[in-house]
Parts: sequence; structure tokens; C-alpha cells
Amino acid sequence: MAEKRAREEETAAPDLREVAGTAMDVENAKKEAASKPSGPDAKRRMIAATPEVIKRQIEYYLSDKNLSQDHFFWNSINDNKMAGSYLPMEKIFACNKIKMMKRADGSGMGITTEDVKEAIANSDFVEFGKSDNMEAVEGIRRKDPTGKGALPKLEAGPKIAKGVEESKEAKGKANEAKFHAMGVVFMVADVPETHGWTDVKKTLKDKLFADAQSGKMASKSYIDFCSTKTAEGEVFMSASSFAGDLKYFEEDMEKTKVDFYKFSPEKAEKLYPEGTADRELKLRGKQAGPEGKEVDLALTTENADLWQGTVKIVRCDHVLGKDADGLNVTSMAKAMELMPQFVKEKRIRNQKKSKQAQNVAITVANVRIGSMMELKKKVREIQGNYGNYEEIRKNGTDYNLIRELMVKWHPTGEAKLKGELGIMVGPSKYQGTRCFYVILERDAAGKPKGNGETDGEGKQPIPDQWHTDFSMTKIYQAMEAGGAFQRPS
Repeated sequence: MAEKRAREEETAAPDLREVAGTAMDVENAKKEAASKPSGPDAKRRMIAATPEVIKRQIEYYLSDKNLSQDHFFWNSINDNKMAGSYLPMEKIFACNKIKMMKRADGSGMGITTEDVKEAIANSDFVEFGKSDNMEAVEGIRRKDPTGKGALPKLEAGPKIAKGVEESKEAKGKANEAKFHAMGVVFMVADVPETHGWTDVKKTLKDKLFADAQSGKMASKSYIDFCSTKTAEGEVFMSASSFAGDLKYFEEDMEKTKVDFYKFSPEKAEKLYPEGTADRELKLRGKQAGPEGKEVDLALTTENADLWQGTVKIVRCDHVLGKDADGLNVTSMAKAMELMPQFVKEKRIRNQKKSKQAQNVAITVANVRIGSMMELKKKVREIQGNYGNYEEIRKNGTDYNLIRELMVKWHPTGEAKLKGELGIMVGPSKYQGTRCFYVILERDAAGKPKGNGETDGEGKQPIPDQWHTDFSMTKIYQAMEAGGAFQRPS
């Protein structure tokens, strides 16, 4: 252990002889090495924080130009509107520019709240203070926040529209699609006190069975999860996956009222007087079935309480209310919270089995491929077997496979193959990846033309007139859209 630690320390320590060179002794080299920043700050350019530099940076943060585009700062100030419209110091000190600032006294220490306070003391635009609430949080605000200092209009600039709102919404929709791909998750709200979660589940279970029998659904489905009724009168459920399940719930469930019946012993007492056949059974909501087995009694308004409710698919943007912290609670988030972990795991397993059952192997250039994952693995193997700008042996297995994929599934495959002399592997324009190229011209030696020259920086030129690349991603997308690996229905 001691030897290992010594080796590690030797490796981690800077080479003092290298630092010292011939004009500096080892002692001076030690001082120089110690003065250099290390860790995360090593790559960060330090800024000498004079009062003017600090003032200029703070005034920029609260300027119209920045706040009209800065979603985070704008909301932080706006949320503090009732407490003086201050931007808290902790959020200012979280900025990289502020972290890079070091005190001008040469100590190497970062700036403090006092440094900021002194720097902006003579500013005509911003001022230091404490929020007008119990927390009394220190911060900076624009002077006269109710007049000239009022916040500018928040524009839908790239930081907001693309960087925050759109990406957040897109991510939520993607998660929602994955959630329902394992089987639609839905809810029934405003369930009255007369009805319990078992009544809701039974009604929808019977409806799913009846719709499967009538042909409304592509196949049978069962309820694989049902929550108890929440304090808000909500019941969350999920149904096992079947073809076209989301469309069925959107068109046949959400757009119509569902009759939820709850057996009423009081109504049954009046409906089935003394002497009625199987009265004891009927008072319990049962009747004699085949082979003497008890089955549920058909429920009507005569023997049960009727409530008409609506089924809603849970969504990432369907807000049910606020939590204790004042944040929105969506129906999808609540459903995921109520669903036990073992149910989530079961849904994932069932989805994998379903996909495997639907998959069918295809043959491309006499190569049997069982799934998209298997195809991608095969393509990566081919790319790994050849060097940069190395040509794939013509009419070999690899060549025939890639060429047939292009012809059958690439949107412009035939056009790219016009005048083709071969196919080779090379570095992609996207750093760290490799791709295929169609060879269009050869040199006198018969090699793909243009491979022996560089652009002056050591990079290989890839002019379209000599060879052109093509996207395997486009091929994969076309295969998925066309259901290449799906069993015909």
C-alpha cells in the first residue's frame, strides 16, 4: 500500500525539474507550482476584481439587455416582487463570471458580499439591500423598481424558447410517450363518496372486456394497476398494452361519459321482497351462475347508485393542483408516485416481451437480421473492421449488406449510388464517429481519389466530387417508420 501511495504521489506531483529548467532552482520552481491554480479552477481564467469590474458586471446582470433574455434571473426577481424585487446574492455568486473574480489585493481569494456592496455604492442603476420579508435576504435590485427600474418584457429568445421552455416540454412529452407505450395510464376524477375505487375498477374492467368482445379493441386488455381513492376523489389505473390502445382511450373513453354503478343494499331491500328467489344472494349483489357459482348481479338504477364520470389519460401538462411548496402537480407525476415499483418493473418486462413477440427477422443481402439492435451492432462491426478511407471488398458480404440497405431504405440512396465505384469507411464530419462513403473517382493507382492529400492542418479532405458520405441514421429511421422488423398484422 505504501509503495502504491508513493507511486500515486509521484505521478500527481508536477515535474519540478521541468518547471525549473536551467535558469531557476528547485526552490523557485516549488513556489511557482504552488502559485498556479489547481482543481476545477485550473482551466478557469481568473479576473482581477477591481471595484469598476465588479460594478460593470452586476449592472450588466440587471440590465434590460440581459434580463429580457435571462429566464432564471428574471423569474428570481419577479418572484421576489412583493419583497422588494431583489436578486439574492447567493444567485449572483453562483455565476461563473463572479466565481472567476479574485480580489485585487493579490491574496487570490474570491470576492465577498462586502466587495460587491462597496463596488456598487456609487451606482446610479443598482443598489444593495435586504428583502422586505421575514427572511431579510441580502441582494441587489434595480433602483426605483416600481418605476424606471421595473423589469423589462421577457422575450422568447433562444435561452427561453429553445433552451428552457421547448426543451422542457419536449422532454416531458417524450417521457409521457414512454410511459403510455407500456400500457395507457388513466384516471377518473371527482369520484363521489357513494363510490369506492373497487366500483370504478369493476366498471372499467367490464367495459374493456365488452369492447374487446365487440371488436372496438384490437385485442383483450386487463387493468394491471389501480390505486385506492385519493383524498381528492381520484382513482389512477393502467391497462395492459394492446395495438392502438392510446387511440382507443382518446376516442372511446375520453369523449364519452361512463356509467359507474355502486350496488345499493337499501334499494335491493325494496326491490327483492321476502319470498324472492335467491334473495340472500341478491341482497349481496350476487346471483347464481353456471355450475352453481356466484356471479355479480347485473346493476341498474333500480338496485344501484349511478354516477356518470369521465376517464382522462394522464398527461405531463395536465395540472391537478399545487403541492406544499406551491409547485404544479400533474396527473402523470401523481400516477407515477402512486404506482408501486414492482408494477413499473412488470410493465417494462411486458413491453419488452411484447416487442420481441412482434419482431420478425428480415434478410438483407443473404444476411439474417433479427432486430434493429442486431443490425446496428452489425454495422458498427463493419465500420470497426476497416481503417480510415479503406475500401470494403466489392461484392463481399459487408459490401452487399451496406449497398442493399442504401438501395432499399435510404431516402436518396439510388441518387447517391449513381456513378458508384465502391464503398469505403472513413471519419465522419461529426467528431468521434465513423461513416460510409460512396467512391465516385479513383486515382491512377486505382485507389479512392483524394485520400493522400490534407487540408494543411492534417485533416483529410472529403470533396463530394471524389466521394460522398451517406447517413445510416436515415436508413434506420426509414426502416422503423416502415415497420421493417414488425410482424404483419
